[in-house]
Amino acid sequence: MLEAGRVYKTKMSVDEAKELPRLQNLKQITPEKGKLILATFYITSGEANNVGPVPPFDIVIMDEASQALLAMFAAVKLLGKKTLFVGDPNQLSPVISLNSDRIARRNYHFYVDGIVSMNALGSIPAYSLTTTYRLPERAATFTGIFYDNILVSAQDKTKKFTFEELPQEFGSILNPQGGPSMIKMDLPLGDKKPQSVLTLSTLFVSAFLSLKEKLRISVLSGYIETTKALQKSIFQTVGNHSNILIDTVSRIQGLTTDVTIYVIPNTGYSFSLDKRLFNVATSRATRHTIIICDTNILSNGKALMNYDVFQFLSKLNETQSVRILPSVKSNQIALENRMDENNELQQKDIVQTIVSVQQEEVSVSGKDGTVIKTDNPKIGVKVVGFVDLTKFKSKKGIRSEKTYIIDTNVFVECPDICNKIDKGCLIILSAKVIDELDKLKITLEGSNKENVNKALSSINKALNRPNISFEVANTQLLPADFNRRSPDNMILSVALKYKDSKPTLLTSDNGLQIKCKGLGIKTISLKDFLRR
Repeated sequence: MLEAGRVYKTKMSVDEAKELPRLQNLKQITPEKGKLILATFYITSGEANNVGPVPPFDIVIMDEASQALLAMFAAVKLLGKKTLFVGDPNQLSPVISLNSDRIARRNYHFYVDGIVSMNALGSIPAYSLTTTYRLPERAATFTGIFYDNILVSAQDKTKKFTFEELPQEFGSILNPQGGPSMIKMDLPLGDKKPQSVLTLSTLFVSAFLSLKEKLRISVLSGYIETTKALQKSIFQTVGNHSNILIDTVSRIQGLTTDVTIYVIPNTGYSFSLDKRLFNVATSRATRHTIIICDTNILSNGKALMNYDVFQFLSKLNETQSVRILPSVKSNQIALENRMDENNELQQKDIVQTIVSVQQEEVSVSGKDGTVIKTDNPKIGVKVVGFVDLTKFKSKKGIRSEKTYIIDTNVFVECPDICNKIDKGCLIILSAKVIDELDKLKITLEGSNKENVNKALSSINKALNRPNISFEVANTQLLPADFNRRSPDNMILSVALKYKDSKPTLLTSDNGLQIKCKGLGIKTISLKDFLRR
């Protein structure tokens, strides 16, 4: 159909026209026999609003149906006599602007998550595909955890997963059969852009760029802040390349790459380890997926992650995990490896790899002195010495043993409380506190209203500081007797997320203080805090 000029697309870009010269531009959606029309949800929904009693198209296929609101399924039914919905309920739901609390309170989930709602109704035939053409066999085994272990890889068995030109320090981390690998590091709590992770990610991208084969590389994170820091670190070091994508997971569903690096900061695990987001992030690569996370992610994040995610990470930790840790010797780091072959712990020294951008000839120098020439005229990797990762941990001076969660009433009484807490301490701002302050600026009067506005302004500025983190509630952590819709209990659930860090809840509310003490959470009133 494409060769015959019978495929049409709305809003066709210049790049699309160059790539597919026989693709036809379409200004208005008009059904014609023997023609195929490609359009977005947005444009198509407008057409559905104007149709008569008889659907104008014989067949309508909705792709990426997990990204569609329930109303979009209705729009497709209005447009097509026959309809086919293609999507994955285990991948990301639509991105919407409504607050998650409001969705839960008004029970909007049915309307937001269209594919799950359609699947639950059971009124139309539904089929699960069991063959994956993207993932190699080992990766299909891991991703299959999210699909009742039914996935079977149809990837070419002769596909290459090892790279001879890759320095041994990088190559030893990757499994020779492809699929996921885990790199564990001691990451500072609450820091969404730890320097050690930025450096390691940059080094990996540089190493892959030095190969003769032009690999498609993606570096992903759940957080915009982390993504921006990765973009700055990597692009400023290696330059812009068409085969490198650095983005948030929410923006890349449907992406296929050769290698994916997924960065999980030591904060907000309920988001980074969300089952659907994690599944999307770890199922993009046709060869290798490298997960960079905190050493204690399994113990600290267990209460916040879905059981399937916990299974995935536990299995990976036992079979293909590498820990980067400070060595006894100065200016050196060590790797603690778990390899598939024998499941035995091994420890060895690894050299620091520094990116060298050269104009003519590029070489990769191994630890044994061997030199491998590359054809890439601009990017190279050169081994130059040892590195001590502990310097990255202390760079921002965040001491995670002092963690504060601040209650709403404290901001009303002391709007600049964030500035009164030592910069070496970690401050956790609960989303419910911000929500309550936003309501109070309307309901309060006089000096209290003025204080709330000052508090919101102060918080807005403070969020740029590296020692301040924003967290949503996880009411699953609350005891069964606690009301999960109570604002105080939602704030308490944020404190329970960080219980291992021995946080202090700063509140003047006696009821909340009692609950905290009963659950082993330290508290301090604003009056006592300011006295110190």
